[in-house]
Amino acid sequence: MIDKSQVLEDIDGYFYWRKYQNKTIKTRLVKGVCKKCNKEFFDTKSHIKTGRGIFCSRKCSNSFIDKSGKNNPMYGKRGKLHPKWVKRLSLKCVNCSKPLNNITPSRTKNKKNLFCSRQCNSSFYSSGDKNYFWGGGIKISRGYKSIYEGKGKYIFEHRKAMETLLGRKLNKNEIIHHIDGDKLNNDINNLLLFKTQKDHAKHHGLLQEFSYKLIKDGIIRYDKEMGIYAINS
Repeated sequence: MIDKSQVLEDIDGYFYWRKYQNKTIKTRLVKGVCKKCNKEFFDTKSHIKTGRGIFCSRKCSNSFIDKSGKNNPMYGKRGKLHPKWVKRLSLKCVNCSKPLNNITPSRTKNKKNLFCSRQCNSSFYSSGDKNYFWGGGIKISRGYKSIYEGKGKYIFEHRKAMETLLGRKLNKNEIIHHIDGDKLNNDINNLLLFKTQKDHAKHHGLLQEFSYKLIKDGIIRYDKEMGIYAINS
């Protein structure tokens, strides 16, 4: 039931302006006749079509319908008898596969609604490519590349490559060395496995000794102005 003072008219018929989500939108109206006093009134087309817009005021509505409600046009129109009833669906929770019954088709348009609980919703979107902050399953940490392993866990790519080659998991003491010094070059031919950090340190010591020998032989020089080592041409 719309106040007549709000009703306007254009070439397409009657309408009024109403606020919806901080916006003012144009809503079409149609004429109806009150079932109680036969007075003309304006209401939305959907209200009149479903049988809700049949009285010009709440006073007419209350005086027309008796206490039993049997003379209410919507009396007994529940479930499948309701004008707006739509067929329900039986689905399963996206996260835990628990059966979900009596689901309206409108809920299937947004899969975020297809959960049995908030816990399942949070669990489903907490990790992996479903998370809002998903970065493609790759991140750089301490100069090394890490890849997503599943269940919210990441693993260094160089360790994963060595585990794939050996066919087993590496223990915490085992260290992977990059031969060319490039931490992002995780080609298996560029990786060496050491059983302990001590063995890895010895290897770095040998590399350092060899570097000093190249300096003594004049193959490598230190540029004091630039503050870097360079190869003599």
